[in-house]
Amino acid sequence: MSSIGRIRHTAEVLAVIRRGQKIRTPYLLLYLLPAKQWRMACVVGKKVSKSAVVRHRIQRQLREIVRDVVVGASGGPYDVVVVALPSAVKVDSHQILRQAVISAVSKLQ
Repeated sequence: MSSIGRIRHTAEVLAVIRRGQKIRTPYLLLYLLPAKQWRMACVVGKKVSKSAVVRHRIQRQLREIVRDVVVGASGGPYDVVVVALPSAVKVDSHQILRQAVISAVSKLQ
């Protein structure tokens, strides 16, 4: 597994959302934009859950899954933005989110 940086600025996140390729799954939106190195951002808004604890749990799960699945499966380096949908809260298992990301990546290839 290679290392992956973070997209820290709102303008960079919006650029990936505007210009990147969008893939929708029942639990998340995945935006990919070719880049010079791997970077990512997770967006889990208050519409997903009012509880910060729940939002951060989803964010940690998505970050781990993207590191394992997207970086390992895709060809070149990308800027990746993952936007969690409100249905992500209802997911009981980490494995279901993992399958959603795998299905999104398979649509890309």
